[in-house]
Amino acid sequence: MISQMKAKDNPETGEPMSPIDYFESHHLKSTGWRNEYTQEKHAEMVTSRAEVLTQTQARTQSELGDTASSAESVVGPEQVDEFQIMSQALGTRSRWQKVFGALPRLKSVGGSRAASTGQVAETIATLKQQLAEKDAEHARRINETQRQMAEKEAENQRRLEETQRQLNAQNRMLQTLIAKLGIEMPPP
Repeated sequence: MISQMKAKDNPETGEPMSPIDYFESHHLKSTGWRNEYTQEKHAEMVTSRAEVLTQTQARTQSELGDTASSAESVVGPEQVDEFQIMSQALGTRSRWQKVFGALPRLKSVGGSRAASTGQVAETIATLKQQLAEKDAEHARRINETQRQMAEKEAENQRRLEETQRQLNAQNRMLQTLIAKLGIEMPPP
């Protein structure tokens, strides 16, 4: 936009066209405004510029009355920031910087690019498959561990029953010997 504004410099003064005037020249055609929106926004910008100029002039007049030689009377009045007025009227855009215009997109300067939807879907499917395989392996290990624990429990139960039978057999033999020898045992 700046380069286009410079191309339309005022031939008499050599100053570049103001941003608001450039907006008007760009959107106002011989048949009228391009649309109502541009007409409304231009009117809003012109009104804001007029208000700022009026406020600046009033401030300058009051300061001139207070001091005979102020810096503004020597240098001139404050400049109106028309880019600020345009930003207030039109809003701001992403990737846009005053003076530089549109900034390059990330992918056009070699930045990291987003993966395509197909690649993302493929990655998700692969990860789901890997997760399912790991879940199946985990479930298999749990089942194997539970089976081994059940076998050990059964083996321990069998040993306990065998030990109990042996103790019962030894107890019967002991009772038989005691009876044959005629030893009296106190009751338990």
